[in-house]
Amino acid sequence: MRPAHQDGSVNSEDLACVREPNTYRADIGASRFNLHEFYIRRLRRLFTAMLATVLLCCLLFAAVMPPPDFRQQAQSSAFAIASLANVYFYLKTGYFDTAAVFNPLLHLWSLGVEEQFYLVMPVVALALLRWARALFWPLLALAALASLIGAELIYDMVPFRAFELMIGGLIHPIAARVKPRAATADGLFALGLALIAVAVFTMDETTRIPGVAALVPCLGAALTIWTGAEALRTRRLLTSAPMLWIGMISYSLYLVHWPAVSFWRYLTSQEWTALDQAGVILASLAAAAVMHRFVETPFRHMPAGGGGGRWKANRGFVAGCALVAGLGIAPGVAERFRIGHDWEDMSGIAAFQGMTGAPAMRQASVSVAGGAMSVRRYTAAAPTSRVLLVGDSHAAVLSRGLARFLPGMGVSLDASIMPHCPPLVDAFAKSALPVNAVMEAECRARNAGLAGLVEAGGYDTVILAARWNNLVEPAPETGVPLSMNWMRPSDAPEGGKTLAESRAVLDTHLRRTLATIRATSARVVLMAQVPPPGRELGRCLHVIDPEIPGGRCQGLDKAVQKARAAWLHTFFSELADADPSVTVLRPLEAFCTGETCLEATEMGRLLYLDAHHMSEYGSVWFASWAIGQPAFRAALAGD
Repeated sequence: MRPAHQDGSVNSEDLACVREPNTYRADIGASRFNLHEFYIRRLRRLFTAMLATVLLCCLLFAAVMPPPDFRQQAQSSAFAIASLANVYFYLKTGYFDTAAVFNPLLHLWSLGVEEQFYLVMPVVALALLRWARALFWPLLALAALASLIGAELIYDMVPFRAFELMIGGLIHPIAARVKPRAATADGLFALGLALIAVAVFTMDETTRIPGVAALVPCLGAALTIWTGAEALRTRRLLTSAPMLWIGMISYSLYLVHWPAVSFWRYLTSQEWTALDQAGVILASLAAAAVMHRFVETPFRHMPAGGGGGRWKANRGFVAGCALVAGLGIAPGVAERFRIGHDWEDMSGIAAFQGMTGAPAMRQASVSVAGGAMSVRRYTAAAPTSRVLLVGDSHAAVLSRGLARFLPGMGVSLDASIMPHCPPLVDAFAKSALPVNAVMEAECRARNAGLAGLVEAGGYDTVILAARWNNLVEPAPETGVPLSMNWMRPSDAPEGGKTLAESRAVLDTHLRRTLATIRATSARVVLMAQVPPPGRELGRCLHVIDPEIPGGRCQGLDKAVQKARAAWLHTFFSELADADPSVTVLRPLEAFCTGETCLEATEMGRLLYLDAHHMSEYGSVWFASWAIGQPAFRAALAGD
């Protein structure tokens, strides 16, 4: 599946996958190909500057990253140095993982793909040419076709990027045999630029890339590389001093551009402005020039010596790289920088009245009609009532706090959690991203089995929690819901994209969900959404003084938060007034007791994990408040 952190970056990576294999055509085209020298050249060409980037990022970001971010930075550094950044980000990308802009080494996933390709492909190619020469081209074509067909499955793995790399590798043998005339070359070059422009300006996060759509920028890049030298009208542009300089520093620019963006975001914690963009671009160009001059060039062109001297020089170079790389992946480096706010520090949490130790959680299966449904189970020693918590990632966070109180109160807790899936019978949260089709199908299946789960589990109370505002509140700048999310009935092919439609769907299906649950005689608790600060508070507060007047870390005031939740507040109140067995739990009453809403406790403990989820400490803090509400305690007891 394509990770969310890759949205918007696909075209540049597709172009790079085509361009890079062609830059090494001299190696393969040599009369005598030396595998050892090939790998040494790749090491000098790619590894030294990348290693310098990783180590500099470790030093630079230690001063601005909160500890959880820096620990993730240390882990990604180790994988990047091992040429496995793409594997790390594939395995680690999840719902609560650090946003793309706060991952300064995220862009190195594409370098990992390239390095793995160069590690494997030469050996495979040489083996085929030696023992199965007749099968060389058919097997490569078959591999490229298989890669293209399966490319939509995993965004950042080599097998599903191979067809792009192979397109780049084919440019040299084709160019050596076919040289178009100048007029034809000009036309093909213009066509290539047009294909690239189409990809840049028409493809977005809804485009299935990699996949067939990736052929557009890939073929465009291939055409421009193949015909660039023969196209007379473009030669002057391509050989101009500015273009040559940009090409010369392009690899260093690739390495430093995303850390520059990330560092700016940590320092400012704000959205882009035109001035910010210009500043980051200039800073990236300057850093790339320095990197190229003092790191990339000296190591890339280091004399290799002759005869035995060549091996000696190379051994020293490799040993030096290994030594410096070891410093970059040394275990425990992140633990030395536990400064500022710490989201994971749970010391002092025992001060909450009635709280018990972290309970043991186990996966359990509840048999329902047509199969079974999985739940996270926190069991009380002598349960007097059973509670089911159903919802999305906000419910997952809430479960961590409730699980520290309910078992000690004699209440067993089961949690049915599915990210991006509000608990609504016969409805689901639709996303514009086609790669989320599997998630949507799973959400529909979970919600379709909700009635059976409540009945089979024998629950006394059902808590419904979700990021409701994301689906029915207008975005401030457009007046419509977020473009990537809206409510849709399970049996409707279209609909729900407007604010009114989405609210109508929620109204209909939440009422249906309540009726379904109430038919089992279970009580219902509707938990409204935690007031979202709308910014990464932990990172913001780490480097910016929140006391500065007008500072970007200041939370939204209570009036703004109430206005944003006004429609849901009225709707939930109507549901509770119509049925006494429905209780509404409003986090706004806990977080917004004054003119501004809380973002941290008086002791400086952050209540938020990110722009809208509570931290684990915040979850326990809120659960402690909720337990103190008489209506909620009565609902838990099934009274």
